[in-house]
Amino acid sequence: MNPVTPKIEFRRLPIHKFYGESIHNVWHVLRNDRLVVMKHFLKLDKHKQDEIKDIIGKMATIPNYVASVDWELTNQKYGQIEPWGHRFFFFVKCGNHIVFFDYREKKRSGSLPSKVYEQIEKNRKFYEEEFKRFIESNR
Repeated sequence: MNPVTPKIEFRRLPIHKFYGESIHNVWHVLRNDRLVVMKHFLKLDKHKQDEIKDIIGKMATIPNYVASVDWELTNQKYGQIEPWGHRFFFFVKCGNHIVFFDYREKKRSGSLPSKVYEQIEKNRKFYEEEFKRFIESNR
């Protein structure tokens, strides 16, 4: 018996023209018509949402923007933004595309358990392959 393959979609996040011309396209994942990362973002208060939008706007428009962004975590092939203990994980694929694919709330100080990083890595591999197919099918 084969498991059902999930329906994966990618939605592009608009970057306000205030930030200037985008050098990266920014995407988020939907799995079986459900928001993967955005559902957590939408639960945050407006102030935190605005701060995260600002970080993402700068990621999209400023080359090598580093404030508040870990572009690649140690020994990982993905990065994170971590405002107020909310970890939003992303990877960069197919040139200039940033894809937010996972979210974890950091409830204690220090690193997340290794099993959590293993799951995030598994998710990254899956979504990277799906994104690659998505980009190739939309050329």
